[in-house]
Amino acid sequence: MAVVYACLVVRSYFLTEAETDLAFAGVMLSRANLCEILAMKLLSRFATHYIQLVAVLTTSWNPLAGATNNVIEEVKHILNSHEDDVGSHDQSAIEVRWRRLPRILSPNLLTVTPYSDHLN
Repeated sequence: MAVVYACLVVRSYFLTEAETDLAFAGVMLSRANLCEILAMKLLSRFATHYIQLVAVLTTSWNPLAGATNNVIEEVKHILNSHEDDVGSHDQSAIEVRWRRLPRILSPNLLTVTPYSDHLN
């Protein structure tokens, strides 16, 4: 289940890199698109069971779970943060995907078929 979240986090990283390094923007955008396609393909595997699909999309993950104190301190340094709660920001796959939506509108949003269509 975490692999969908991981694909979307990596996608977000590539989109950020595309904005900062224009020389490689095309390559980074291609990588971001590939990560999104992979996430959608992985998500379609879970689409047959609605409970599992909801769990994949809404389970919160912590990117620093299991990290050593050295890694957490390095992240704090990179983010210029002195807070103790740097590693306590859990996010779901939906939050990661739509976090960048206002900045980059994508026609291939993750969509879920409404459950009411399958009641018949």
